[in-house]
Amino acid sequence: MIRKKASMIVFLTIFLLSICMIPTPAENVEKPLLYVDPPTVLDLEPCQNFTIEVKIANITDLYGFDLKLSWDPSILEYVSHTVMVPVETHPGGVLHKPVLPVKDKVDKTAGIYECAYSQMGDTPTFNGSGTIFNMTFHVVGLGNCEIKFTYYKFVDEEAVPLDIDVQNGYFQNYVPPPPPPAKIYVSPQKIIDSTLQVCKNFSISIKVSDIVDLYHFELWMSYNTTILDVTSIYVNETFNPNIQTEIFESEGLLRTAGWLTPPSPSIEGSATLAYITFHVTGIGESVLDVFNVTLLNSASEPIEFLEPQDGYFNNILKAKIFVYPETLISPQFKPGSVFNISIMVDDAMDLYSYHFNLSYDASVLTCVGVFIPPLNGQYNFIPEVNWDEETGNVWINVTYKPPAEPISVISPTSIANIYFMIDTFGCTSLAITNSCLMNSEGKNIVHEVSDGYFCTLIRDIAIIDVIPSRNATYVGRPVQINVTVHNLGDVSESFTVTAYYNESVIGTINVTELAPKKCITVTFLWDTSLLNPCQKYVISAEVSAVPYEIDLSNNRFEGRIVKIKMLGDINGDGIIDISDIILAASIYDSTEADPNWNPDADVAAPYGMIDIADLVTIASKYGQSCH
Repeated sequence: MIRKKASMIVFLTIFLLSICMIPTPAENVEKPLLYVDPPTVLDLEPCQNFTIEVKIANITDLYGFDLKLSWDPSILEYVSHTVMVPVETHPGGVLHKPVLPVKDKVDKTAGIYECAYSQMGDTPTFNGSGTIFNMTFHVVGLGNCEIKFTYYKFVDEEAVPLDIDVQNGYFQNYVPPPPPPAKIYVSPQKIIDSTLQVCKNFSISIKVSDIVDLYHFELWMSYNTTILDVTSIYVNETFNPNIQTEIFESEGLLRTAGWLTPPSPSIEGSATLAYITFHVTGIGESVLDVFNVTLLNSASEPIEFLEPQDGYFNNILKAKIFVYPETLISPQFKPGSVFNISIMVDDAMDLYSYHFNLSYDASVLTCVGVFIPPLNGQYNFIPEVNWDEETGNVWINVTYKPPAEPISVISPTSIANIYFMIDTFGCTSLAITNSCLMNSEGKNIVHEVSDGYFCTLIRDIAIIDVIPSRNATYVGRPVQINVTVHNLGDVSESFTVTAYYNESVIGTINVTELAPKKCITVTFLWDTSLLNPCQKYVISAEVSAVPYEIDLSNNRFEGRIVKIKMLGDINGDGIIDISDIILAASIYDSTEADPNWNPDADVAAPYGMIDIADLVTIASKYGQSCH
């Protein structure tokens, strides 16, 4: 080493003199860069794998390195890695042999990998660019995270740190949505009260929710001035003294505004902007229409908001006809099942006849029957019912006749029960059209209409992969079996997963609440201690059926074949011969920390190192064969 340093001094002296005579432009020298390749990985769904490479570029005089890489283990799961040291073994790698592996440690739970290697002895330093290691990840969640160097140190042969730049990697398969737009609405949204007669008052509030950094507002409201007058407007006192209110009674309009001044804090979350009191002057209905809304933040920038939700006032009853239940969505609905809906009426005074159409998707449903119930015990009526399965339409017309009395419906009451059979999986609206409610004088009863909705839900659990950690092993050495299950359905599922070798059970694992369209990988440990060598076993897995599951063809998956080898048959060709002895001898003195480590060559104690005991054991079995 002394001779080396002396010769280096002479060389450096000559070299320095030469470069003093011929200056080199600094801009032509590229600074070393430690980076992740590819730098960005986007849009990979859970259950997929990808590989990155950690590289160093434009490095000079590299003799050793120490670095730490981190990632988010809730999103990315470590699978495997390969250290590309030295270049004589791994072309395109870094460092020259012989090398000393100082550290090669993965903490999957924390999401950290530590790697440190050094050259040994009087070897030339590494110059140029190369791959330090590659690493494969399995995507297990949604989100984004850096694949980040939390520590790094690159040194020359004198242990002097080398100056380098760093470029971290980045993974993303989910971008959190921006904050939702604010909501502005009238509360209560509906005031339907026949007791609010002329000369009575009622009040409403104009509120905002999901607001961020509100500093200024302005809004207008219109109303039916033939039945309502505005008596007062009170703005949230937080805006005092910067408040404006105007009433244009003849036009049925009002305006209100308020703003804050620094250093007042902005309004966040939910707040009431104004309180408005109305005086009832007539009978009828009125939309309380909020429009021309302006919401500004502390920087006088517009705040995004949804279409304002208007209010509604009615001091006369309005009848309603609607589908009940309004929504039918359940996994118990499957082809061949029969269900029924009711067409309901409410708040209908002096009802004496009605008719309507109900439309639906005939490719999803088939109408199989209609029942018309009598109202209030009145049986004197004429029902007319037809349905067309080609167009998906039911038409119902019911007329009461004397001695039936006009009927007042003051609570939801069924006027028709319609029965359907499910043809196939799918969704359809149940839409009421051409509806007419008439009183005993043949006059139309004003009414509102609400449609229904039907949809089946799919329940389907599938095994999509079964992967043993090894394709061949010795008797007694455990094999890890990874089984990946995908919930293809629309609801969260709980089930059991059972792994097999041939028809024998390896084990069973319970899975609870796997979300729709998500995957999970469960791991079994296969005990091979009772098996015989020279046998092959098919590894498979089965998932239990969930309620209402139709497709059971994907509940079982047949995976790879695992061979149980004779002890010492390193290459697994079924015979112990010179090839196996050479394979063990080629890695003599290697340990589990070495990149060329082969556990199949470690056949004798002390375990963890290939030594003479392993070679003797293999040699003692020389010539044994599975044939």
